[in-house]
Amino acid sequence: MPDGSHEIVTFRDLLATRDRTGAVVTRDAAGCQTETLEVIRERGGEYVVCVKGNQPTLRNAIAGVFDRAGEAEFAGCDGHTSVTDAQGGTRSGT
Repeated sequence: MPDGSHEIVTFRDLLATRDRTGAVVTRDAAGCQTETLEVIRERGGEYVVCVKGNQPTLRNAIAGVFDRAGEAEFAGCDGHTSVTDAQGGTRSGT
């Protein structure tokens, strides 16, 4: 990253340089910025980002989607959960 640059802006600028059609961009919580996600979508990509507790409105909205996962709009969809703990152990379930 260039000296004096900002990680979020540099990442966004890098995303804008190429077509992202069919790509899934993954990013830590620093990438959970509206402008960054718009660039990914504009370039044809999808994204997976971390959402932390310091964004309570967004986090609660996302949690609400999963809370409703058993309702009709998700009927017939199979779900899978994977959780990785701080020591690198992973557990999975449905």
